[in-house]
Amino acid sequence: MRYVAAGLLSLISLSCRELDPFAGSQIIDGYQLDGRVTTGNGVPLDSVKVVLYYYYAHIGDSPADTIQVVVTDSMQVVDISVVNSRLHFFKTIFFGRRHSAGPVPNILWDGRDYQNKPAPSGLYYIRYIIDSNLIKYSPVVIDGNITTVTDIQGRFRITNDNLPVDKYFDLYKVDGIFYGVEKILPKIALELYRYGSYSEYPSIELTKNKIITRAFTLQ
Repeated sequence: MRYVAAGLLSLISLSCRELDPFAGSQIIDGYQLDGRVTTGNGVPLDSVKVVLYYYYAHIGDSPADTIQVVVTDSMQVVDISVVNSRLHFFKTIFFGRRHSAGPVPNILWDGRDYQNKPAPSGLYYIRYIIDSNLIKYSPVVIDGNITTVTDIQGRFRITNDNLPVDKYFDLYKVDGIFYGVEKILPKIALELYRYGSYSEYPSIELTKNKIITRAFTLQ
């Protein structure tokens, strides 16, 4: 999992031209990217893996998530799970009783689902429940993972569920050290893979409430 700071992504820019909209100009609630991937000769490519990266703005040096989870009785049942942006269950991290009462430390999620597969790039929440009482949702962002694949016509769609623009979260390094509060910007980068072929698109601007349509070439 890689986090990309705004303005620091240094990928090779390749052709990225605007497509005719798939179904005419459309207005949506949030953000969406519709893309089509072809060869240099215009042949649509299916099964292209689309890796999604975000741009961030550093907005704080103190954690935004200040709610502490405390177990007051060692017999209490603690449920720590990951849910997606729609708060649907994704993975259980811990379920059971702790050895002793006291604060529950911050949980670092490895970014994998219950089948040990990498989660698509997006916003997720670590949900803390003690004895059926919801304590909090802690936001976490997964970045740089495969988010979708193209269909037989070479098309793919990244919806608002995977484009959490303007959301902010506490970023921790892999060693658990707090880095800062980051805000997701309306700009993304994509990497495309298929059978050894690879292309990078480092700068795609998004517009709120508008479907962005783009054509991509896989080298």
